[in-house]
Amino acid sequence: MLGLNPNDLQQIDRLMSREIANGYNAGQPIAKAAIDIALHDLLAASEGKRVAELWHASPASSIDLSYLISTRDPDEAKKKAAYARDNGFKGLDVKIGLDPLQDGDILRAVKEEAPDLFFRVDANQAYSLPEAIRLAKQMERIGVDVFEQPLKANQLMGHAELRRKTSVPIALDESIWTPSDLLQAIRLEACDYAVIKLTKMGGFRGAKGCGEIAREAGLGLLGGGLTESSIGLAASAHLFRYLQIKDPVDLNGPMFLEDDPIEDKPCLANGTVRLPEGNGHGCVPDLDKLQLYLNPL
Repeated sequence: MLGLNPNDLQQIDRLMSREIANGYNAGQPIAKAAIDIALHDLLAASEGKRVAELWHASPASSIDLSYLISTRDPDEAKKKAAYARDNGFKGLDVKIGLDPLQDGDILRAVKEEAPDLFFRVDANQAYSLPEAIRLAKQMERIGVDVFEQPLKANQLMGHAELRRKTSVPIALDESIWTPSDLLQAIRLEACDYAVIKLTKMGGFRGAKGCGEIAREAGLGLLGGGLTESSIGLAASAHLFRYLQIKDPVDLNGPMFLEDDPIEDKPCLANGTVRLPEGNGHGCVPDLDKLQLYLNPL
């Protein structure tokens, strides 16, 4: 790609896909996303704009996060839900499937402690269809807002069957890597929500395409991320603002990192992330730290 016009994002995307072809997923989507995000940052900054303004949308100044709960212990889940409620978080993202026998107790404990927060439950492909149906019936009584990826990624027909047997909305994450994956899920009526993840979908081009298709098809949108740096969070926040995602998003990745080479970065307070105000995605790298990470001792 050296020497190419950085404005020609279509050609660059085509060359990346030729070098590392798509398989089940987008073919090294995180590496491709790093390049795509950097190019969008370059283009926006060169025009004196923030990333969302490239799409004629107002830029994001902040974004509400969901609070991540991942535990096998209902009592610990209850304490974490109380922490989220008391610290300004507007949503909860509860991971289940670690111990299927405890999942119902965990969900009831969380709902009891934080009944007014948006309640997103993520199974990460943990269940068979019969197990998912039984748990979804419990979720109906508990008051879960959305049930994310209960079955294996390739079981779109199973997700469609589950949708017919529960009133809890079904979201797909691991099943959707590309716009073509999303179109297949729509054709099979396999979900009510699509989870948009910037780095998993190869950058702005793939994630923006998925979000626009889902929105036009009448699906709900959920925002998520991987364990990535502050740049991933800030860039995702601008995309989610453009896509008009209203529910609290799962962008907890930077919280799992001891450090990253960014000096002007998003700041978390009371469940809300304030974004840096600079052009592009707004983050400013710390070049000394970056050099250290490139040349570890």
